[in-house]
Amino acid sequence: MYLIMLILITFASTADSFIIGFNYGLKKVRINNTSNFYISIVTCIGTFLSMHAGKLLSNLISARVANMMGGIVLVLLGIYMLKMTLFPTKNKMVKMSEDPTMIDEDKSQVIELKEALLIGLILSINNIGMGVGAGITGMPVFITPFICGVASFVFVKSGSSLGGLFQKEKLSEYLEILSAVFVLLLGILGFYN
Repeated sequence: MYLIMLILITFASTADSFIIGFNYGLKKVRINNTSNFYISIVTCIGTFLSMHAGKLLSNLISARVANMMGGIVLVLLGIYMLKMTLFPTKNKMVKMSEDPTMIDEDKSQVIELKEALLIGLILSINNIGMGVGAGITGMPVFITPFICGVASFVFVKSGSSLGGLFQKEKLSEYLEILSAVFVLLLGILGFYN
């Protein structure tokens, strides 16, 4: 069960990384390996902190209640993600992830350290609910963030490369829907953990 949940949370939490990389590739904004490394480190730390908070919360309640709470948090998050994808409202965070020119302040067409840290922070904020829910359901607090960090690096890189080949942005919408469905599945599995 842990392996299935680990695969789901890794994909769900790093789908945003792929989407950001893809959107940047579409706009021909380059994310080099160093910047991508910093993005993945910040994502890893953010996932660890939110999962640790969930783990601490789960220590205050019984395992059964913790699993139920974690499952509910993840199901609600998945529903919210689906709503935001199907009926979007453009807040600043969404605009920043979709429009690289908002983060690429110096218009260099390359994401530098400060800009990479901001992207990592955006991805971490997007993952707070998922991390807390995963922590409450008892996911491993050390290995999960590490795997998510590595997956984030791979997903940003592959998304950026693929985005450079495409001219249409519809693929990112499908990935957001798939990510939301995975979060829902993760929440449902949390009830049975």
